[in-house]
Amino acid sequence: MSGLAVATQIFTVTNNVATNVDNGLRIAAYAFNFATVSQAIDVAGNSFSDDVNGIVIRGGVGFSGGTVSQGLTIADNTLSVNSGYGLFVKANGYQFGFVTQTGSVTSNTITDNRFGRAGAIFHASGHQALGGVQTMAFAGNTISHNENGLEARAAYDGGLQNFTFASNTIASNSLAGIKVDAIAASPTQTLSLLAGSGNHVVGNAGPGVFLYNLHPANQTFNINGNDVSGNNGGGPQTVVIGTGVINP
Repeated sequence: MSGLAVATQIFTVTNNVATNVDNGLRIAAYAFNFATVSQAIDVAGNSFSDDVNGIVIRGGVGFSGGTVSQGLTIADNTLSVNSGYGLFVKANGYQFGFVTQTGSVTSNTITDNRFGRAGAIFHASGHQALGGVQTMAFAGNTISHNENGLEARAAYDGGLQNFTFASNTIASNSLAGIKVDAIAASPTQTLSLLAGSGNHVVGNAGPGVFLYNLHPANQTFNINGNDVSGNNGGGPQTVVIGTGVINP
């Protein structure tokens, strides 16, 4: 979409099965030349397995500027045995571009996606303030037997992620339960396991929570007394490489 145009789209994708394809589902919005794109995306009750990726949702803006906003409801899906990611969501805002993704990820089963970096990955990148913003609530999901269970990745000072978690089980993944990764300077990432909400990050081969950055970054992870135990072969349950902060 380009040239000051405005587009609004509503997607409802329910009760589908896709196997042995590239992506079980892919939805993408790109804006150029200061165009504006708004999408409401509801993905519920589907089964995507034995694909390259289960679900891929992307919002992007080119160097010429524009705005993309995506409202996401991802619920009750089974994303399993994909060779890449079970769930891949990316907000990518270049110069003069703004991408915002908000919504919920609820009661999904994300398992055995063995060869991607994570069962679910969320990536926010912004080359100017508020260029790539993700605000998501995760509730009642089971994420197990992947590499990393869930990965939050952000880049540049306009990459912002604010995630909350309630009643999730993130278990038996072959690397970390939750990895928070800053791949370029100065993003802001805040992840919180809500107090008293019954999250279990358990039995992962690596740390339950792993914060990683080799660049200046603002990373905060709040455990709030939730269950982070039995990870890392009995070693440290949380690991920080770089400047991140984990609050118990």
